[in-house]
Amino acid sequence: MRAKSTLRDVAEAVGVSVNTVSRVLNGHAEYLRPTYARRAEVIRRKAEELGYMTNSFAKAMRYGKSGTVCLLQSTTPYRSNRSGDLIDGLTDALHENGMRLLVERLPDEVMCRRGAIPRVLKEYSADALIVNYTDRIPENLEKSLDESGAPVVWLNVKREYDCVRYDDEGGGYAAAEWILANGHTCAAYVQAADWDGHYSTADRAAGFARCMRDHGREPLIFGNLDGRHLDPDEIHAERTVLWRKLLDCFEKNGVSAVVAYSDFELLHSMEALRRIPGIVPDPAGISFRDMCRCAEPYPYPSVWIDGYSLGREAIGMLMKKISDNGSPQPSIVMSETMNPS
Repeated sequence: MRAKSTLRDVAEAVGVSVNTVSRVLNGHAEYLRPTYARRAEVIRRKAEELGYMTNSFAKAMRYGKSGTVCLLQSTTPYRSNRSGDLIDGLTDALHENGMRLLVERLPDEVMCRRGAIPRVLKEYSADALIVNYTDRIPENLEKSLDESGAPVVWLNVKREYDCVRYDDEGGGYAAAEWILANGHTCAAYVQAADWDGHYSTADRAAGFARCMRDHGREPLIFGNLDGRHLDPDEIHAERTVLWRKLLDCFEKNGVSAVVAYSDFELLHSMEALRRIPGIVPDPAGISFRDMCRCAEPYPYPSVWIDGYSLGREAIGMLMKKISDNGSPQPSIVMSETMNPS
């Protein structure tokens, strides 16, 4: 059985000191000069080639830190965004900083108990937290996180500090602008009932409406936009009413294009448009979609939601927060990308 490689093995193979290897592999060195940066990359590759692994337990005992960041998520469906590209972005950015990601799903009642957050940090030996609660955030959760004293960054919620989110209003504006630029003067925004509670619900519609008014057009908006939480029976009933309204509205107003909250609404809206005889020869539509789904066949343009970049930005903010001794960081608002093809 092959013995484990040590820091000394890596140092001798590269021709540098053990201290230099330690600083590079533990993420304590940031080299700006090209020569030093290349040497650091050689060290990392040689360590991987030799099968060197950091002793996380010893590191935690020595420095009081484990190099682990915990991603907190809800067990309630749709309350946390669990896209694979988000996880990839978080993981890749942490690895570049010599750290790792741990994912935990907890019931809301557990998360909000007094002392729950410190227990999570201790049980999982986590140095910091990424909070992936996007809507209907439990009342005591923010207080529990603040009292824990741990470095915390939130994902995709509207907060003034310590948050990375999307510019959904800007995305709604860009989508409407694309519709108008392609010659469609009468467009509708469509939002189904089951995406309730998140700020994007109102913001995407607001961006659409602002663009239409800026171009002298009256915005037509349909759907549940007031952030109400609906049970399954209400969702089904409201969808049925929504599609009937769409058919009536499209025919009455001569709607030839749709901006939709998601591909679900867009596919139904385009079907409604095509059911109206002679309304338009070539109706147009655009929706918001997760970029991780870009490989899936889809016949319409999209406003891409880039989960990978969101994850990387969140870790960048967390690293800065840690280096600034926990000081609040101004929130980052990320632009969404148009994909017209």
